[in-house]
Amino acid sequence: MRAHQNRAPFLLTCLLSLFLVACFGGHGGGGGGNGGGGTPTPKLRVDFTGGPFSAFQQGASYTLTVRNKGDAATSGTVTLVDPPTGMTVTSIAGANWTCTLAATTCTRSDSLAAGASYDPITVAGNVTVGAGGSVSATVTVTGGGAAAFSGSGSIPVNASSNVSILFGQYAFLFSGFDANGAVAVTGSFNVDANGNVTGEEDFKDPATLLTAQSVAGSCQNFPVAATGFCKITAGGTTSQYDFVLRNNGTVARFAEDPSDGVNTGSGILIAQQIPSSNALTSAGGFNGFFAIDFVGTDSATPAGRIGVEGNIFTNLSGAIVTQNKLPSQADVNDNGTLISPADSTTPNVTGNFTPTPNPTVDANGRATMQMTIGGSRTLTVALYILAPQIPASNQSGRAFAIDITPLATNKQVLSGQFFWLGDPPPTFDSSSISGVNVFAAWGVVSGSQAGSNTSIGILNATTSQLLFDTNNAGKVNAGGVAPPALTGTWSLTGSPSIASNGRAVLSATVNSVTYTYVLYLDAPNDGSLLGATVGGANDTTVSFGFFTGQVSTSKFNNTNISGTYVVGTSDPVLPAVPNLVSPLTLTPGPAANSGTFSGASGSVTGNYSFDPSTGRGTALASSGKLFQNSNAVFYIITPNLMVVMGADQGESADAIGFIQF
Repeated sequence: MRAHQNRAPFLLTCLLSLFLVACFGGHGGGGGGNGGGGTPTPKLRVDFTGGPFSAFQQGASYTLTVRNKGDAATSGTVTLVDPPTGMTVTSIAGANWTCTLAATTCTRSDSLAAGASYDPITVAGNVTVGAGGSVSATVTVTGGGAAAFSGSGSIPVNASSNVSILFGQYAFLFSGFDANGAVAVTGSFNVDANGNVTGEEDFKDPATLLTAQSVAGSCQNFPVAATGFCKITAGGTTSQYDFVLRNNGTVARFAEDPSDGVNTGSGILIAQQIPSSNALTSAGGFNGFFAIDFVGTDSATPAGRIGVEGNIFTNLSGAIVTQNKLPSQADVNDNGTLISPADSTTPNVTGNFTPTPNPTVDANGRATMQMTIGGSRTLTVALYILAPQIPASNQSGRAFAIDITPLATNKQVLSGQFFWLGDPPPTFDSSSISGVNVFAAWGVVSGSQAGSNTSIGILNATTSQLLFDTNNAGKVNAGGVAPPALTGTWSLTGSPSIASNGRAVLSATVNSVTYTYVLYLDAPNDGSLLGATVGGANDTTVSFGFFTGQVSTSKFNNTNISGTYVVGTSDPVLPAVPNLVSPLTLTPGPAANSGTFSGASGSVTGNYSFDPSTGRGTALASSGKLFQNSNAVFYIITPNLMVVMGADQGESADAIGFIQF
């Protein structure tokens, strides 16, 4: 248990070369030297120091020290190769070594005297195995006139601390509501071995703006596996967030605990690799072509809903520009007022990372940007970068973001994300949307009793057919008990149908009503969507969401869809919308494509079934509730990822959530 461990390193360090070879299980090879009467020769060995590690530990590290146990100095280049297992390496470096991360290799050419050691090499990364596993390394050293040496060793991975399964650096994004209206919070914090939290965050509601605030607090585990809470104080206010850690050990969904009486809302937390301070202006740092999306409320009284999406390019000076004929463009829907680019080639976004001319990233991954859309809508943005673009990872070039425009200028409350599109970025065309895509969209139906507007479904690019479920302020689909899904047709309009920067306009017709959405792709079959018009009038629900490619439906069966998942809500659109995070166990039944589900400690139980040909499923709770509902509908994206919404008639405050393995 991390909180009570002796923190002395676990040493795989052998003082004698013979013991070292036995410890590593390797063979030094070669002879000579050490008083054997032969020609003096160098003999290289490696000391391996580090650990033990905790399950899925972020920012773990160990050191490798090359020593000359021979009786002659080395001559020529020495190369060390260290590809570990059980760890994703994020850096490898040592003073006076030249290291290559992709190959986990280091070299140097200066002579190493007999009995001396080179500067140590530090290998850092994220543990990818749970308790009982190990991080193993097979280290090979060659060159310098010595015989090749190869040895292996391992560092044990223990159960995570009974204090907190969260351990290391994380970035987070939260949206919800408080007494003043909409709330957005994003930031970064570090959890130490005793569960202590330190970090930084930005907070905004219509009455309060707090930027770069210090964060302090603690995290603890709940009795249920992979669950816990963090109690965080920032800006004089303490909030409690309950979380469930996904099986990958690096991503958690969380919701504010209603017992703290502060806010209601939910969000996502992801292990963070902080880039260098000059990442905004350095190749491989945080620059290039990004998809951006923000959603929240505007500064009107009463506040209306606002959504922003686009694709922008930032150069090595930190400026937003057009690059390789890919214009920086964005669309805005502010409670039915639309801002759009003039055409597919004309940019309408300008701005830069700040301060100019030398923008920097702070020790928590925080950077700031100012951007202007359509010449009239200016955002001042704080970003918390999850990871630089190099080395490659699942989060490369991703950031959580919040609008921090001063309240005196604009009381809008917006939060969202940046997604790096790659280097070089993809060039989009009419083939960039194909096959079947799952989509989800959130909106608000205005009125004296405002309600949510939620929709999830599939877009079939081969047949141009639309299959979906919707809850429009309490009316699910066509009404009635367990109503069938709705259908329609869709197409991409405009010329070209998909611009080279990924912008497109989708037109859908359902029951003789035409809806249009603006799409921005961040990859083929993946991107964001923003409502534009409904029946020829501007969309005042400000429907906002995403679409992503569905895997082959041949994978949708009881064998692949099974086990304990994390279910969590996202982006609540109204204060009454439920916020939830919980483990959810899916247990296949004897009948195909169906089974039972249960939440943590039996908080909710029921039955589910799905159509393997479409991925659409339904669930009915026999005890407890799903997002304030007894009925739910879900669509399978992959067996490890599904999108879900409540489906009770009359439930006007509905949520969309994710079921993730």
